[in-house]
Amino acid sequence: MNEAAIAAAEAARTLADYLDKLEADPAALEEVEARRERYARLTRKYRRPVAELLAWREELRTELAEGEDSEGALERARARREKAEAACLAAGKALTTARKAAATQWTTRLSKELKPLGFPHARISFEVAPSPTGQPGPTGLDDVQLLFTANPGEPARVLQKIASGGELSRVMLALKCALQTRDRVDLLVFDEVDSGIGGAVAQAVGERLRSLAEHRQVICVTHLPMIAALGRHHLSVSKQVSGGRTTARVAVLSAADRVEELSRMLAGERVTDTTRRQARELLAAPSGKGHS
Repeated sequence: MNEAAIAAAEAARTLADYLDKLEADPAALEEVEARRERYARLTRKYRRPVAELLAWREELRTELAEGEDSEGALERARARREKAEAACLAAGKALTTARKAAATQWTTRLSKELKPLGFPHARISFEVAPSPTGQPGPTGLDDVQLLFTANPGEPARVLQKIASGGELSRVMLALKCALQTRDRVDLLVFDEVDSGIGGAVAQAVGERLRSLAEHRQVICVTHLPMIAALGRHHLSVSKQVSGGRTTARVAVLSAADRVEELSRMLAGERVTDTTRRQARELLAAPSGKGHS
């Protein structure tokens, strides 16, 4: 206790010496308290911390300076706008030139891809026309449309207005085949791609689906055995009625089940040894290493 009392006394003397050296300035203290009160009032009023208030002060100073020189500020803003418009127009014209060059290249390439898919006389082309508004937009200065004609002598029209579901699927297949090394889409789903086709055309469609599957996942809904046989995996979709409700069932087929399913696709319910042999021949045909 005595030692603690001595230490406390020494601390008291040290503090007293420190206080004696301080110069009391009530006015300065009052000014500091007033500034703290102003800061607190401003942060409450504008709901911003002090750092944001200081940055805002500089913004207000700039705006006030521009307001005092409104004509000069307006002229500088007009010059910036004209410069931005010129840069936008130059970029739009460069994009238009690149699009027209690519349209010529891809028209030939895609039309060639369509021929083995049941479109021997089809032509697909890209129309690059000025935008209806005449003003630059998010996609540039152009209105780009995909035109298609399946028969000779017929004028090309907008693809989505004249193509059937099956035609659209095969056009998409041709497009994906042409872009298969550039496309960033990892999963492709094709439905109705076999609509209205058979024989050599169906074989060509299946081979292109298999080729696509070397680069990405391909899912194809098909009723043609020659296309189904080219897939690495075969899933059977069926409907069942239970408790008054209809549900869909998807089953992964084994090797033996694939033979039976392909046989049914070949001959309906009248499956015979001949159809099973044909199914095995389809499965034994050379196939790719894709993931369809």
